Amino acid sequence: GGLLACGGPSTGPAGAPDSIVPGRIVVLQESDSLFVGRPFRFYLTSGGQHIVTDDGSARILWFGSDGKLDFAVGRRGRGPGEFQAPGAVVVLDDSTVAIEERRSAALKILRIPSGRELRSVYFPGAVAEDYTVTGDTVWFGVTAPRLGEGRGVFLGIGSLVRWILKDSAATVMWPGPGADLLSGTTLSPLGFLASQVIAIRDSIIYSKFGTRDILEARLRDGTLVTA
Repeated sequence: GGLLACGGPSTGPAGAPDSIVPGRIVVLQESDSLFVGRPFRFYLTSGGQHIVTDDGSARILWFGSDGKLDFAVGRRGRGPGEFQAPGAVVVLDDSTVAIEERRSAALKILRIPSGRELRSVYFPGAVAEDYTVTGDTVWFGVTAPRLGEGRGVFLGIGSLVRWILKDSAATVMWPGPGADLLSGTTLSPLGFLASQVIAIRDSIIYSKFGTRDILEARLRDGTLVTA
C-alpha cells in the first residue's frame, strides 16, 4: 500500500490542479506465515496503523506504521470472533472495533488486540462502502442490498444507514433517490448502486449517490433539504 501527497505549485494552465505525486510509501509486509489473499477493505488510523480485512483468510490484519504486522484477529467460521466475509472496519476507540460481516448482515464488535467478540449488531442486508462517526452515531453509505439473504432486505439502492452505538440494530434512514428494488424504478440502471457520506455539518448530512454525482443535503431524520 502507499500514500499519495499533492505536489508543489502547478506548472499547467491557470487554475489547473496541482499534480499528485508519491508521498510516503508504506509496504505492507507479507511472509511465509502471512499471506493477504483477497483484501476487501483498507483503513488508515489516525496513529498511522493500516487495517486490512482479508477475504482469503477471513481475518483482520493490523499493520503498524512501518508496514510490519502487529497482530491479526478473526478466523473463518460462524461463531464469536469468526468471519465468513469481513468487510468495513469501524474504529470505535483505541481498544474496540466493529467489523462488518457481510454474509450474516451483522457488525461484530471486537476487543483488540485479543479479538474477543463483545456483541453483534444487526446490519440491514447491505455492504458498507464508507462511514462517518459523529458522537454516538455511525452513518454508513452502502451498496445495493442482497435480495433473499435473510431479514436484512430493504428498499432502495445506495441507501444511507444509521447505527446508534448503544443499539443492537442499524436503521435504514432513506433510500437513494428514485431507487426502489421492488418496483424496479431507478433513474439509471447504474445510478444509485452506492452512496457516500461526504460530510456532516451541524444537523445536515451531505451525501453523494452513485455514478450520477447527485449531491444531497438531508436533516438527520432523513428529511431532504436540497438535491
